[in-house]
Amino acid sequence: MISKAELKQAWQQRHRHLSELQEQLRRAAFDLVRAGCAATDVQLAERVKLPLDRVRDELSTLEQQGLVVWDVNGVVGIYGLSLVATPHRLNLDGRALFTWCALDAVGIAAGLVSNAMIQASCFHCGAALTIRFRAGRVCAVSTADVRLWLTPPGQGASAVADT
Repeated sequence: MISKAELKQAWQQRHRHLSELQEQLRRAAFDLVRAGCAATDVQLAERVKLPLDRVRDELSTLEQQGLVVWDVNGVVGIYGLSLVATPHRLNLDGRALFTWCALDAVGIAAGLVSNAMIQASCFHCGAALTIRFRAGRVCAVSTADVRLWLTPPGQGASAVADT
């Protein structure tokens, strides 16, 4: 099992390419999407206290990197958490959301130390699958033979595009 220090270091390494502003936008947008709301550019500009044009430019950059889904309503998907329906349903502390992939569903539920339920289907056979979390820990699964399928590096480079 990975230690908290190792997890923190891995997270920082994964996000080292983000500017401070992009990190602020990521956090603000994630919080709004987690609350079940599209994060509008106006809301985000207010939260990070920067001009709207600058926020739009940064959101466009994050979108090009495959880290944000942005439509006419605002940011509807950010770092794996989505308001847009996908095959990976995540009930997070009582709120119905979606994730871009199975790994996002598990990681978000555990990382936020949430009460959650994931509903998805097996990539291989299509069988329905449910995983329940209590305080970020798995407490029940619909089948004991659960596996997480991951693509090799380089394949499926954009979880957003592959969803």
